[in-house]
Amino acid sequence: RIFIDSQTPFLGNRNNLDGSINSLMVDSGGNVSLACPAGTYWEVFLRGIIDNDFVGCPRQCGTGRYAAGTVVDRSRCERCPKGSFCASSGQSVPELCAAGRYGDSLQLNSEGCSGLCSPGHYCPAGSTNATAMKCPAGTFARSLGTALQSECTACPAGHYCEAATMFAVPCPVGRFAGDEGMSTAECAGPCPQGTFCPPGTSSPNKCPA
Repeated sequence: RIFIDSQTPFLGNRNNLDGSINSLMVDSGGNVSLACPAGTYWEVFLRGIIDNDFVGCPRQCGTGRYAAGTVVDRSRCERCPKGSFCASSGQSVPELCAAGRYGDSLQLNSEGCSGLCSPGHYCPAGSTNATAMKCPAGTFARSLGTALQSECTACPAGHYCEAATMFAVPCPVGRFAGDEGMSTAECAGPCPQGTFCPPGTSSPNKCPA
């Protein structure tokens, strides 16, 4: 978190109480080392001259950017990577997009990131697209913003759900599903002899006498 600009003469710093130059900041060759917190910088270009006391690093990486260590000028502040955001100036590390959201662009500067996870899917923290993870077969997710696999809903009896499904689908005519979590149109199987099964049957109906 230190940068040394070997081309920059340092003329001013009198931070010591006796008015002497602070040797921690100026080496024997008259070069200056500026210690800045991560996420900030002191905008000194090659052959620039500092003729005032060094009082800190007033420049900050802007929103959407961060600096893990000290940088010399704004152009070296890193863009926040996908799956994260940098909402404040002077950030040293990006923040992950929250579970249930995703960030598909660089340099996002809002905790809303790019938006909510798509129905039929879930998005762990740091996801980079709206369909990051499919709800597994036998479950569905009707709403936007599902965060965890455990939030995918089990397919109800009389229905089946393939992977990444938004709605449960009724079992077809002639088939039934007495239990939750069916994953194919086969459901639990065909209706037994002497029964009939309209779409979405959970328990076969006896044929009338």
